[in-house]
Amino acid sequence: MVRQSQMPWDTRLVASVRGILRHPRLPSGPLVMDDTDKPRSQSAKALADLDPLRDQERGGSLWGQSRVCLFLGTPIISLPVGGVFSQPAPELRAWERTEKARKQQGVPTKQRPRQPAPHPQ
Repeated sequence: MVRQSQMPWDTRLVASVRGILRHPRLPSGPLVMDDTDKPRSQSAKALADLDPLRDQERGGSLWGQSRVCLFLGTPIISLPVGGVFSQPAPELRAWERTEKARKQQGVPTKQRPRQPAPHPQ
C-alpha cells in the first residue's frame, strides 16, 4: 500500500541537514555520491523503476533498481543529503531497440535516426 505522502519530506530533510550543519564544531566536507544497483529477481516486474542489470556472478541479467544517494562526508559524521532511484530514459531504450534491429537489417548509418538528446533529469 503506497500512497502519495502529504508531508514535504524533501524540504524537511534539507531543513534538518541545515540545522545540523549550523553546529559550530562540525567541519566541512565533500559531497559523496553512492550509486548502488539492488538486484531483485528474474521475475520481479511489478516494482517501480526496474530495468535489466548485468549479473557479474552468473553471467546473465536480473531485474533491479539503481539507487543514487548523496552524502555529506565529514570527519565526524556522514549525513544523507538526497537520494533518488535512477531509471534509463524510455526514449533512449526505444531508440536502442530500433537501432539494433536496423543494424541487423543492414540499414546504413546515415539512413538511421540519430540518438535522442539526453533528458535534463
